[in-house]
Amino acid sequence: MPYSFQLWYNIGTAEVKGNLSSGLTEWQLQSYMGRVNYNIDGKYLFQASLRADGSSRLAEGNKWAYFPGVSLGWRMLEDISPDNATFDELKLRASYGEVGNTAISPYQTQGALARAIYAWNETPAFGYRLNDIPNPDLGWEISKTIDVGFDYSLLEGRISGAFDVYVTNTTDLLLARNLPYTSGYTSVFQNVGATKTNGVEFNVNAAIIESDKFSWDVNLNVSGYNEKIVELALKDANGNPLDDTGNNWFIGQPIRVFFDYTKAGIWQLNEAAQAAAVQGTDPGQIKLADINGHGQITPADRSVLGSDVPDYFGGITNTFTYGNFDLSAFFYFRQGHMIRSSFHQGNANGQFRYNHLDVDYWTPTNPTNDYPRPNFTQERPENGSTLEYFDGSYVKLRNVTLGYNFDSSTASKLGMTNLRAYVQGQNLWFSSEYDTFDPEIGEATLGSGTTPSSSLWAFGIRAGF
Repeated sequence: MPYSFQLWYNIGTAEVKGNLSSGLTEWQLQSYMGRVNYNIDGKYLFQASLRADGSSRLAEGNKWAYFPGVSLGWRMLEDISPDNATFDELKLRASYGEVGNTAISPYQTQGALARAIYAWNETPAFGYRLNDIPNPDLGWEISKTIDVGFDYSLLEGRISGAFDVYVTNTTDLLLARNLPYTSGYTSVFQNVGATKTNGVEFNVNAAIIESDKFSWDVNLNVSGYNEKIVELALKDANGNPLDDTGNNWFIGQPIRVFFDYTKAGIWQLNEAAQAAAVQGTDPGQIKLADINGHGQITPADRSVLGSDVPDYFGGITNTFTYGNFDLSAFFYFRQGHMIRSSFHQGNANGQFRYNHLDVDYWTPTNPTNDYPRPNFTQERPENGSTLEYFDGSYVKLRNVTLGYNFDSSTASKLGMTNLRAYVQGQNLWFSSEYDTFDPEIGEATLGSGTTPSSSLWAFGIRAGF
């Protein structure tokens, strides 16, 4: 074994071994929490809490952090309009709270070695090399959120819901920061910056129709948020934060963005001289946008194309009942975000040595602007990454359930208190500009290894005795 006190915890590192392996990973989280609730006449509500968390994953001296929280509520209807015949409930509330994140691997702060193979003349030998760089300063990532909202109910509860506006400031982000390969490492986990997130959430429950035989209920929730980086480890001479282009982190942008050249079309035959002068390429290749207008395509022409943060997202559930039958359908939607499809990089590369997507590619007799010319001498087209970005917006039918509730008399004859039969379907339909497969399964990146979502049908009987 590499060292005597390793015992049997990693047999695979032994110099002489069979087909054996073992491992041991230990970590602990210790927490204490206290909470106080107080209300006056059931109208004025107050709650305060304090939580202390200690994580063994973090560095010495940074293992413990304290997270306070406070919330206020006011059932205001009795004070402002006690005889209101429209509203049943109107509650104003505000809260402040802090939470922590310690999502790193155990021993991440200590660094780690990896086994390497050497040859001393003709004798093989095992050694160890640097693998993970230690960080003795790694601490908690902390998010502080202020939320203001209200709950409402009107028309004897036929319409109810809530509305919230919140701001979250996150500091000391736990992120893997890329390093130059010449350092001997590929990345290091650091508390590297801060983000700010503003969001809105809204939901409503409504009984649209209520009668003896037929009813229709709707539940709708819609949310949206904006996320931006406000601080990074890099600073200029005056202390102002700078973009970290090597990690694709940019001040004022979300943490995860797509940073690349912009595809402006395909170079045509009558643009041969311009293609050579501006981009150093030939007709039939991808034309890149000259973002800075300098007349040459350089790395300075790369820009943020989009992010995986949607403009808004949510869901709507419609529930219908007619007699003993009931039908519910849940639609989910996510709009205004971008996805990267590496599936198109491997399956639309223009080489045609392998199975290939059916795409509209350029030829001298088909001067399209969709895909570049095929070329069997290249593994992938020049600047082919610009073909991978798609609008990831979608709407999908996640769940449909049709059921029948048998009369109590029928159930009792069978020795049951209740009996229900149903059929249920999941992932039955979706609509998206990215129609290769369901974009929800990847959210940000979709590749050849991504398993498409499956439609599922289920039939069942539920009985009570």
